[in-house]
Amino acid sequence: MLSERQEKFLEILIRQYIKDAEAVSSSLIVEKCGQEISSATVRNEMMALEEAGFIYQPHTSAGRIPSDLGYQYFLQKFFKNRNLSVKQKESLEEVQKQTWPDLSARRREEAKRLADLSGETVMVAFDQYDLFYTGISNLFSKPEFQNNYELVKNLSTLIDHLDEVLSKVFYEMDEEIKIFLGQNNPFHPECAAIVSVFYEGEKRCVVALLGPKRMDYEKNIALLSALKNKS
Repeated sequence: MLSERQEKFLEILIRQYIKDAEAVSSSLIVEKCGQEISSATVRNEMMALEEAGFIYQPHTSAGRIPSDLGYQYFLQKFFKNRNLSVKQKESLEEVQKQTWPDLSARRREEAKRLADLSGETVMVAFDQYDLFYTGISNLFSKPEFQNNYELVKNLSTLIDHLDEVLSKVFYEMDEEIKIFLGQNNPFHPECAAIVSVFYEGEKRCVVALLGPKRMDYEKNIALLSALKNKS
């Protein structure tokens, strides 16, 4: 069980890492807390969080970043429902107002809009064997995937098998928005996915956002929720 102070430091660290994609130093935590906390206190608490498995050092002498356990704790304890901006709402509504030849065409355009607004890869499965995805360049442009040849190669292989993975989860999903993270992510353990089911009458459609574990969960869930509510 984390103390209130440890929770505060962990939340600051994760939100900062989500924002900047750079390992977070103890000095930055001190800066964010103001003068009320000493550097020694922060260092000790960071060591305790690391020993408990919530954060880790990716490199010697580097700051720390969240582990899968840290992200899971963040989602359970610190997640805040976020309202979309006026611009984001208008962008989604623009798709809804257009006339489409069929549901598939509309869903594809919604996926493109969702990829633009979220900055993630978006996948849509209309049935087990009809898959559309967009925003692949968003995934490969993320800072944590730069200069990591093996990871990029693995992610490239994933793209070739997206249809197989999505077809496996097609009938396992329900209408709730679910988050798959790390080893629990059927797409790739180095990524996170936010997945839900959309219905148009009896027609079932699975929509998934795929990105780094550092993705902005609050924004992405708000976008997916808004899209579901307008469907």
